[in-house]
Amino acid sequence: MSEGNGSHQPPRTALEAAVLGLWRFVLRIEVGVHDDFLASGGDSLAGMILLTAIDDVFGEQLSLADLFDRGPTPAKMAALLAEEPSAD
Repeated sequence: MSEGNGSHQPPRTALEAAVLGLWRFVLRIEVGVHDDFLASGGDSLAGMILLTAIDDVFGEQLSLADLFDRGPTPAKMAALLAEEPSAD
């Protein structure tokens, strides 16, 4: 495995650990919870693969905009998944 962008902090919650595992599987590198998806070598194709895995595991449909703008690190994606659904 090659390296990501360097922070490699471990997960603090079970949700972060699960999200981090998916990121590592998709990116095929060692990343930490604060590593950025694009800076770690992710692209739109890898993003779609990751989002499909997120949907399969968590039953949550996120968009590429969610990944790139709101959840670009495993920690931020876990926080996004933990948010209560809006009552629209």
